[in-house]
Amino acid sequence: MAQATCKRVSSHPAPPTASSVAEDLLKLSHQNCSRRSNAEVTAPLSFIGGRGGSQHVVRGWQEGKRITKLRVYRGAWQIKAVRLWLSGDGDNEYQQFGEPGGSDSAEFAFQDGEVVTKMSLWGNGAGTRAGWIYFRTNKGRSFDYGMYDWPKKTEYPVNVGSGILVGAIYNAGADIDAHGYYFLDSPIARARATDVSYPTLTFDTHQITPISLDSYSQYNSSYNPISWEFSGSHQAKRSQKWSSQIGNAFSVSLTLEAQIPTVVKVGGQFGWQLSVVSTHEAEEEDTHSLTWKVGGTLQPLEAINLVALTRRGKLSLPYSSTIVITLKNGATFSFPSSGTYEGLCYTGVEVTDAPSASRLNAKPKS
Repeated sequence: MAQATCKRVSSHPAPPTASSVAEDLLKLSHQNCSRRSNAEVTAPLSFIGGRGGSQHVVRGWQEGKRITKLRVYRGAWQIKAVRLWLSGDGDNEYQQFGEPGGSDSAEFAFQDGEVVTKMSLWGNGAGTRAGWIYFRTNKGRSFDYGMYDWPKKTEYPVNVGSGILVGAIYNAGADIDAHGYYFLDSPIARARATDVSYPTLTFDTHQITPISLDSYSQYNSSYNPISWEFSGSHQAKRSQKWSSQIGNAFSVSLTLEAQIPTVVKVGGQFGWQLSVVSTHEAEEEDTHSLTWKVGGTLQPLEAINLVALTRRGKLSLPYSSTIVITLKNGATFSFPSSGTYEGLCYTGVEVTDAPSASRLNAKPKS
């Protein structure tokens, strides 16, 4: 009986021959180097490597996020794994593709305002795995990492568009079979928040405080009527701020089409009510003059005690909105967002009788 023989499959295969490189690259490595995804929002996608593994897509821009850090693990003839961090993620909140094992790795963390100016990707030369990644940024820093045994073959330059890295695509199993990266096609022109709402705001929300600005007292002890006047002015600071992670993600200022919570008097009670919709910056502050002027005549033996009051409203409450990003090429995309609204406002001045006001019934002085 003939003895069966087994052929051991090496986990560290020999480099491919020139003929197999050419054939495999044609069939596998350059699967779709000009494939377009969300044509106007993201730049043309380069997707380099083999056909194996399951496909995983990270579309950070659809959540208002960008890639802020990546760590690449390498093997002898392939990229073994990649970890990605998106804006707002903590150190342990990464997404992982492939299996690092005990592989060597290198990490790159983007700084504020840092964008990619050049990127190239490589397969492993056999059309079966991702092999290498290189990019350079506007701050003169670079990342250049990949397989440590097989040599790099064909370089595939990537269209980085605006340089804002907002997503990735991988075919991955135990290794990274293919890799590609999404960039916004054009720089951001503006960011705008619409459909702003304050789900917990009610008319009787607390934090409305009466503030005494000034007081006035007068008593006519003569036999003749006298004129009186109570007037004044007070400078009050008003502010509103809508916090959001959009500024951290895309380094762009945010404007809002929003109503502002204001203090109003309805049926003798003070409470919160929303203003009409208007355009605002994400953070605003100004100084407003609170003025008052009242007067009249006091008859003999008549007294008056007045106080000038305003109501100060101070709020900190959640809000939700839809963020619309417009690129300089005219393309737009949107995503839901939430944050915290902080506001400080004042009502107009109300002049009322002071608590101790009374009519004095005494004889006039002679």
